[in-house]
Amino acid sequence: MITSNIDIIKAAGRIIVQSGIQGLTMDTLRQEPEIFGKRLPKEIENESALFELLLLDFEQEISVLVTAIAKQKTAPDEEISLLFKGLYKLFKQNQWYLDLAFDPDLLLRCTKAEDTIFRIKRMAKSYLTRLIQRGKREGVFAIAESTPVLVNEILESFRALINDWQLADKMIKDIQYIQPAKN
Repeated sequence: MITSNIDIIKAAGRIIVQSGIQGLTMDTLRQEPEIFGKRLPKEIENESALFELLLLDFEQEISVLVTAIAKQKTAPDEEISLLFKGLYKLFKQNQWYLDLAFDPDLLLRCTKAEDTIFRIKRMAKSYLTRLIQRGKREGVFAIAESTPVLVNEILESFRALINDWQLADKMIKDIQYIQPAKN
């Protein structure tokens, strides 16, 4: 029986959360309950293809989120609020997306990572640009700063927030690991 991509993504995400991104290898993936004793699809023959699958899943989830929010046709200030609430919820449910997206060695582990990350960044910039320009036209955002500068500031602030969140989460995991060792 061939393992589904959904099972691969679920198992790989769990490994990343439990062991960090360095813990995800083809061998550790094959040991997961959803995968054990099954064949992997031909296109998932190595770690680069595995990481590409994970990145494509991340890209699709971001695209679905952005599309769903844009379809609501709310005011720009409400829409930007919905976007960041949606991103927070997405990252809370799939914490491994953050580990994947911000892994400094990702480009070494996945040959197509640069292309996928570029598309995700382009999607984010394009969406925020349209949203901010609409907000300025409608008088909701009354700021003189240029739209490209605002977009870059928003993305950099979000990245800093996510980095802080990841650091806090790592500290909590470290404390939880240390406490049982002391007992």
